[in-house]
Amino acid sequence: MITFVDITERHRVEERLEDHVEERTPALNDREQRLRTIFNSVPDAIVIAGKDGLIQAINPAGESIFGYAAGELIGHNIKLLMPSPYREKHDGYIARYLETGKARILGKRQEVSGCRQDGSRFPLELTITELSELGLFAGVIRDLTAKRRLEREVANASTLEQERIGREIHDGIGQQLTGLNILAVSLRNELTAAGFRDNRQLDEMIKQLNSLIGETRKLSCGLAPVSVGPRGLVGAIRKLADQVNESMGVACPFDDHHATVKFTEAMDATQIYRIVQEAVNNALKYADASRITIELTTMDGFIELTVGDDGKGFDLEAVQESDGFGLRIMRYRTGIVGGQLVIDTAPGKGTWVRLRLPRQALYLPAGVR
Repeated sequence: MITFVDITERHRVEERLEDHVEERTPALNDREQRLRTIFNSVPDAIVIAGKDGLIQAINPAGESIFGYAAGELIGHNIKLLMPSPYREKHDGYIARYLETGKARILGKRQEVSGCRQDGSRFPLELTITELSELGLFAGVIRDLTAKRRLEREVANASTLEQERIGREIHDGIGQQLTGLNILAVSLRNELTAAGFRDNRQLDEMIKQLNSLIGETRKLSCGLAPVSVGPRGLVGAIRKLADQVNESMGVACPFDDHHATVKFTEAMDATQIYRIVQEAVNNALKYADASRITIELTTMDGFIELTVGDDGKGFDLEAVQESDGFGLRIMRYRTGIVGGQLVIDTAPGKGTWVRLRLPRQALYLPAGVR
């Protein structure tokens, strides 16, 4: 038995499909060329990686920023572009996301550190997007080196100006007030010796002068709180802790683990002190804390300063989405000194502010580990 099937219509459909493909191919090629041109032309780095963390593509801007040729990166794990200790933790981040489906950083801009081919660290802004239909992740990276350099120059100029004003207040206004106080005391003694007994107004003037001298000293010290020396930062933080203990009635122990910290620029030490000061002030104003702890440690090539309290904590995401001016200032100062700021808090859980700096950013004696 022989069966015949008319396939004329099928041939017609196939011919129409072939014609459609031929018509669409130039458009698809044109679209692919446009996308490739955009990929290759944008000034920000774009890195495409799979769920296994292996790099599948990188644009010319990425090659320039990281110092690698594309062929040296494709097929390698993206953690090659990260400095320690983030490099060692990267695989855990991906595994945790694939297991839980909870995206902590996807779609959010964050400032982190990158690692160039020569091993140098540099600040960058990173935004990661998941291309779920392709099973890929795209990272858009902006080099913040020039921005940080400008911010450092501005901050350094501001710090120098604050120090100048602080010295003028201390050496000018402070000395004049001290001189007036000495004259007032001398006048009171002369009047007393001459038989005048009612010196209450003069005594009040001397009292207010002493108070004003104290406030002037606090103001000048506040403008330039850190002295440049082997223990300038440590000494300033210890003084801050003592002031909280004595003036605020809140326990504020400071453990420096006998670390000696020396900076090449006073501006760095001042910025770090301001971060610690802001964290302590926030704990005093908002946390209702009965105890604030400050700790300086060194580990894994980093120095870490931690300010913790036993207060009521807060919703970090809500603060970040709102004004959060104090938090933004702390992050800004952290970026200037090339560090990382981590805040661990929750309502009813207290707050821990951790500032981590690469050890090469400062000098530590060989005996400190």
